[in-house]
Amino acid sequence: MHLEYTALAALCVKSGFKFSPCPEEPAALNALIGHLREDVKKVDDPQFKARFETSAEVLGGLVKAFSDYEAKNEAAWKKEN
Repeated sequence: MHLEYTALAALCVKSGFKFSPCPEEPAALNALIGHLREDVKKVDDPQFKARFETSAEVLGGLVKAFSDYEAKNEAAWKKEN
């Protein structure tokens, strides 16, 4: 396991974050995004802060992708006649 992932998991556990059994649900992803952004304030290493923030941004994109899929907002999700 990568050191960054191990440290991220340790911070999530230490902060009391509990993973949902369905991580693809937007609520669970938004909770993880919130924890990542809170944890940015808890570390001193600028590279580690950047990794947390980048992870939060990527997960935010995933939340948007799920939302677009459900709403059929994107051309790729629309059925052709």
